Amino acid sequence: MAGCRPPPVAGLGLCLASANYSTLLKWHLGVPLLPADCAGRPCPLCGGPVDIFGDHAVSCGKSGFGDRHLGTQSFFCQVLTQARIPHDREVDVAGNGRRPADVLLRAWDGRRDLAVDLTIVHPNPATGRPLRGSAATFLKDKGEQKNRESADSCGRMGVDFSPMVFDTWGGLHGAGKEVVKAVFARCTASLLPGARPAAVGALRQGLAVQLGRSVARQLEALMMVSTETPAWWAAALPATPAYTAAGNPQW
Repeated sequence: MAGCRPPPVAGLGLCLASANYSTLLKWHLGVPLLPADCAGRPCPLCGGPVDIFGDHAVSCGKSGFGDRHLGTQSFFCQVLTQARIPHDREVDVAGNGRRPADVLLRAWDGRRDLAVDLTIVHPNPATGRPLRGSAATFLKDKGEQKNRESADSCGRMGVDFSPMVFDTWGGLHGAGKEVVKAVFARCTASLLPGARPAAVGALRQGLAVQLGRSVARQLEALMMVSTETPAWWAAALPATPAYTAAGNPQW
């Protein structure tokens, strides 16, 4: 509810730095983040073609993907600690090295352990090719894919499984919504009823800010190396077709 939105208090991690905010605002509005002559150049990190709108930056597996995931995981674990919910990080539930439990909630709801797989995906492909169906369908498919990969192996070990799928714009999808809702409810259970909505709003905002900050850093990192245009970049890979606004559809 709009009335429960907390003020952006920096000390509580509820606001973005001005530079991060400016970058994210341009990205959300579809304003080009790079000069037009950067379109189609090879990414200095992965070699794939760069687009001027930032879609490659948030899709590139070498542009801060790990930091983005780690930041969201760390914030979620802080909330779990505050709610006194027993948990562990990066647990190899099935013993096969896949570690489907980015966060393992111990005896969740007084029953079995729950393995939570945190996934942050960008629904708009950096390739410029249109998605099959809507972004919502893409995100739903991602959650179903995670279930196919890990639910059975976790179940055989007596552990429940839930994917927690975020999009890069801060939305949460699928079964993860219910997990987060239950965690936030526990975290604020000791407060007076009238104070709970604002507290839940602060937790939601903190999670969104953490994700937004990480995405902004990805965009800014690629903007920095792209606008500098190092001499070796142009020769890094053969020339690739330039992107155009029409060929790189936005959401």
